[in-house]
Amino acid sequence: MIPSAMMGLLGDTNKLIISADGTCITSNSSSYGHKICNCKSDCSCPRTFADQYAKWGWDSYHERWFFGHTAYLLSAHNPELKLDLPIYMKFVEASRNDGVTLITSLAHAKFLYKDFFSFDSLLADSAHDNYPTYDLLKQWNIKPFIALNRRSADSVSLQNIQTTASGVPICADGHEMLNWGFDAKRYRIKYRCPMVTGKVKSCFYAQNCNKTAYGKIVCVRLAQDLRLLTPVPRDSPEWINTYKQRTASERVNNRILTDYRLERPKRYGKKKIAFFAFLNSINIHLDAQVKFGEISIN
Repeated sequence: MIPSAMMGLLGDTNKLIISADGTCITSNSSSYGHKICNCKSDCSCPRTFADQYAKWGWDSYHERWFFGHTAYLLSAHNPELKLDLPIYMKFVEASRNDGVTLITSLAHAKFLYKDFFSFDSLLADSAHDNYPTYDLLKQWNIKPFIALNRRSADSVSLQNIQTTASGVPICADGHEMLNWGFDAKRYRIKYRCPMVTGKVKSCFYAQNCNKTAYGKIVCVRLAQDLRLLTPVPRDSPEWINTYKQRTASERVNNRILTDYRLERPKRYGKKKIAFFAFLNSINIHLDAQVKFGEISIN
């Protein structure tokens, strides 16, 4: 990991953008175990289990149940080299939610790399969309780029201000107000009148709203709702372009599972599967160092 960072393969380690995701790893063992008795019919005799730590979990991508483990990874994307590298891996029960695993994984990663990396942003899917995660990321000064879990209505109200589902204030005429920057000291986002800023040509309430040439403004403190009002506004070009890097975790997962065939037959037990998963991650770094670095294999 550190050699890859020193070779510049991770990009800017002072402002590292990481993506988080869990991947389902199916165990080749049977959830029923193997009989060690001579009973010819079903019985309650003790049985042996090749993978005693494997559990049942739900694979939301394929929409099916699986028996095995979950490998949770933090990955980094280098846009200049178009390179995806894993920086942290944790094996947990298949039944554990990714939103729970993120907390311990990110805390451990921050401790391991405190002298080498500085995490600037976190990219994750809607499984991580919960208020405790946003609160923690705020304390750690990490910008959240987390997809919304569409469990709420299309719009919300904050202090009598009507907003979209992404937290953008709506003016009296029904138009989205224009984001005018983030005030880090006051931890709030400033929005201006869409007509004054040229977003719309006319407004029925223009004379009542705009008392000055600068136009009506709305300042929304992020503390009101950290989930909807993120430091980088949702649906903004910066948010959309940054969130596209989240696919780095999916590509890393695919390399570990498919390219290096982690789930190949006759591989039993959490320890053995985890060993090969970590070995595959090392190989991904070696591949990148050979391709972009100064390492050569003769």
